[in-house]
Amino acid sequence: MNTNDLSFGYGAIQTFVSDEESLETKNERKCAQVGFNGKASIPSEIASVTKNLIGSGVLSLSGGIALYSNDPSIIMSSAIWLISLGCMSCYSAILIAKVCDITNSSTYRSCWESTVKRGSLLVAMVSMLAPAQGDLAYVTILSYTLKSLLESVQIYWSRVTCLLFITVVALLPLCLKKDFDGLSGFSTFGVASVFVAMIAMLIRCFDGSYSEGGKFYDDIRVKPYFGSESHQW
Repeated sequence: MNTNDLSFGYGAIQTFVSDEESLETKNERKCAQVGFNGKASIPSEIASVTKNLIGSGVLSLSGGIALYSNDPSIIMSSAIWLISLGCMSCYSAILIAKVCDITNSSTYRSCWESTVKRGSLLVAMVSMLAPAQGDLAYVTILSYTLKSLLESVQIYWSRVTCLLFITVVALLPLCLKKDFDGLSGFSTFGVASVFVAMIAMLIRCFDGSYSEGGKFYDDIRVKPYFGSESHQW
């Protein structure tokens, strides 16, 4: 290896570092222009999104499939639909991120104003109502869960009391928090908890504890029924 080769290699490294530094400076300048300085890392964002998707879908999706049909073979077509919807959702998220980067936008409304121009107020309202709907779903599930947990230790609260307690003590402080980067650890813990619950369900499924004649079968209030019925509407 001669001196020219070393010089060429060093120059290539310097060019790569310079490009990386210019890209970082460009991103910082964009953040300064829109008045936005994000603190969340990519792993914390992945943990938060995964926790939200799994946490909200683990019961609602299975309940929706059961409402549609009691035929076990419907699982295959349902899985295909879920994967297709997941791919469309992923593409939409990537597209929004690219448009926000091109237009130097940090909110849905500013991105809409930079591209479509009209109707940005409607986008802002949808952006507000969508998480509000999510909060309503979460507080409903959590109130039922809290009521059941309290009854297990001989504490009897009404569902309305549990709903108000969860809203005021848990959800309201989280909604008022501006920086969610500190909650990424809890998101990871939430995802791990869902997988632990999934493993427990698989164990009970294969050992037949909830099957007819199993030791927990009589504890099921509403017995599952499997057949070949489908409800399209």
